[in-house]
Amino acid sequence: MHNLKKTLILADNFFAKGEYKSALDKYSLVNSRSSQLLTNAQCSNLQECERVIYGIDDVSKLTIDNLGYPISNYISQHGNPSWDSNLSLVSIVVTTHNTGLYIKRCLDSLRKQTYSRLEVIVVDDASSDNSLQIIKDYQQNYSDFNLKLLCLSCNLGTYFAKNYGIKEARGDYIFFQDSDDFSHEERINLCMHKILKHNWIGIRCEYARVNEHDQIVRVNNYVSKIGLIVLGFHKSVFTQIGYFNPTIKGSDDEFNWRFRTFIGKELYGELLLPLYFALVRSNSLFVDMIACSTETNITQQSSIVRQEYIKAAKDLYSKTSADKCASYFDFPSIRDKVNVSTDMSKLANPKYPVVLNFAINQEHSYHVLLESLDLLSRQCDIINVFTEEKSVYEQVKINKSVNVNLYLADSISNELFSLRVLQQLKITYGAVYWINLPVLEYYSPDLINFILASISSELNTGICWFNKNNFIDTMLNKTMLIDENQVINYDDLCYWGIAVFSANFSVSPYQFWIMRSKKFFVNFVEICLNSGLKNSLLNLKKY
Repeated sequence: MHNLKKTLILADNFFAKGEYKSALDKYSLVNSRSSQLLTNAQCSNLQECERVIYGIDDVSKLTIDNLGYPISNYISQHGNPSWDSNLSLVSIVVTTHNTGLYIKRCLDSLRKQTYSRLEVIVVDDASSDNSLQIIKDYQQNYSDFNLKLLCLSCNLGTYFAKNYGIKEARGDYIFFQDSDDFSHEERINLCMHKILKHNWIGIRCEYARVNEHDQIVRVNNYVSKIGLIVLGFHKSVFTQIGYFNPTIKGSDDEFNWRFRTFIGKELYGELLLPLYFALVRSNSLFVDMIACSTETNITQQSSIVRQEYIKAAKDLYSKTSADKCASYFDFPSIRDKVNVSTDMSKLANPKYPVVLNFAINQEHSYHVLLESLDLLSRQCDIINVFTEEKSVYEQVKINKSVNVNLYLADSISNELFSLRVLQQLKITYGAVYWINLPVLEYYSPDLINFILASISSELNTGICWFNKNNFIDTMLNKTMLIDENQVINYDDLCYWGIAVFSANFSVSPYQFWIMRSKKFFVNFVEICLNSGLKNSLLNLKKY
């Protein structure tokens, strides 16, 4: 209470000196905590500040247009930023999930930005409405607009999608925008001028919440306020402290705390202008923080699950050194890094180890795979490479990554040898997720989450089998965007598609392997019955 009274004294002093923006911030702070502390005169002062700042007599009827008034005044006082020829590229990452009603306005606001060197990366988080078609039409209609579209195969939440955008971004600086929100045309221009002028590595501006009639929705009596949804950073920040934790909500707050802990809050600044407009709608991610609301007023408070999330994150920071932070919050991921409630995450969080397997009988195939191993290694626990060719074996042995197990199946087929490896892993771990992949030019960052989600949502057996052709059909128009020419083919294997097996399911491994290959099926049952594999402990040579 004492501090709030001191804040009111500061507000009165700012008001007396005509520093209306500073006065408004102080009055609004007290008003959001305890409106009864303001005297009638101070309430009048607050309204006068708003009338001056927004250029309107009746401040109860504020719209988006009125928020342009302080921005115009700022530019007239400070001048419009001038840029030299070495203009930094800025990437704006937009994430979308079923926002076809709003995505065009979002993109319009970015296409009209006055900052000239932009790339916009839209990451579609497995929309089921017409969002994708609208974005593709937008690309076609505005071919001069630097717009890139990425797609995820399954809905994993906005922060997983943001991370994908960050991974693909070419810009020196990265800003974010939700697909149902939009920006003032000067947002990037003014923010970048501030960043470079003060040598910051990050910035945040003010945002205002608006309804679908473009009316301002006050939040805890604020017209606009500094927020975390408008954070923008130099790309190096994600190298220093890692990516967003891929929860469904609250991870901009977590990232902010991580930045403050490991880098320092003094290295990002603030621009006190309402340059971002966040749409209020019934299924917005922040609805769990709304205590009560009307069409133009919201009382907002932090939800319990968000509070618990930040507490768990801070506990983690106390046990994690700065140099390990980036590798810990790496991307992509299939498990949550911070303990959160089940309604806060859509990651697979597999209970058992995830094992990826590749059959390679041509040296070229391994060099194709080598390009993807870094991305794949973050989506699994173990990678196995099987080959029947000694020359390939020697080549892979020289170049393989440290987390790849290499097996030479010189006397039996890759498939039978991999069955032996599966048996040993079952003994070691009790159960595994066993995923056989074709060699491709590219693998999506949500591939393993997609496969594990397919098991839990569509299958009872724990087996998900795609041959080469329907694997392509399944992934067509998804992130991978592969075609038949991108799959490496082998003469001696009919298929090496995707198969998934968790040893805790009550499915015979022999039934599972019979599905693997028509060519192998002919004598497979006889081999299994006569080899004694079921009860044997095999000594496997692994490099």
